[in-house]
Amino acid sequence: MLSNGLEEEGTVSAAGGAPVRVVVLDHLRLSADALCALLEPGDQFDVVAKVAFPSEAVHACEDGKVDVAVISMALPGLEGIRVVERLRRGHPAVKVVVLAAPEQLGLAARAMAAGAHEYVSKLESGESLRRAIADVAGGRAGQAVTGQRAASFAALDEDLQRLESLTPREIEVLQIMATGPSTTRLAHSLGVTALTARTHIKSILRKLGAHSRLEAVTVARRLGVIGSIDATAPVRLPS
Repeated sequence: MLSNGLEEEGTVSAAGGAPVRVVVLDHLRLSADALCALLEPGDQFDVVAKVAFPSEAVHACEDGKVDVAVISMALPGLEGIRVVERLRRGHPAVKVVVLAAPEQLGLAARAMAAGAHEYVSKLESGESLRRAIADVAGGRAGQAVTGQRAASFAALDEDLQRLESLTPREIEVLQIMATGPSTTRLAHSLGVTALTARTHIKSILRKLGAHSRLEAVTVARRLGVIGSIDATAPVRLPS
């Protein structure tokens, strides 16, 4: 569990020891159900909404009945970061806890920079998540981002800035590239000519500072941007 060190006065939970009202955002139904099951026992938390889309999470926070938003960084592309930005800008009273797998550290870093209050790794226990939610709801800051972890966040954030320069079409090309097709098959999947596909690939490599398709895909996987692809699977690219 890692906090960005934000110190805020007061609490966001209701007075008199009322349950912390939580919205869970995860587009994977099984994962969302598991999170809700983890939070439902007892009277400490009240899951007021379980949603699959960022717009639904923002909407759920509009009536002032949400204390903490739990956001999965498994959301496609950079949607997790963008919803954190929207919540912090439009609903600053709502505290944000991001949940990320180890390969999504870059996304978690950017979410923290965008104003998320706490980061919990999926390698941690369910109790760690419950404690993180309770802490941010009570205005208690956790461990600050310092030392080696801070340096790792900074390095990954630089890569994420490069990824953000990609257009939606280039993100689509990058996702297809991760499956290892030839340029001809890539072009067919996109419905474009091979020349246009090569142009997209060259633009992606230039923006990412990558020297090969393999390197570009590796960066995207490491940052968790290619969420639909198994990050542990080997990359098969034509010679």
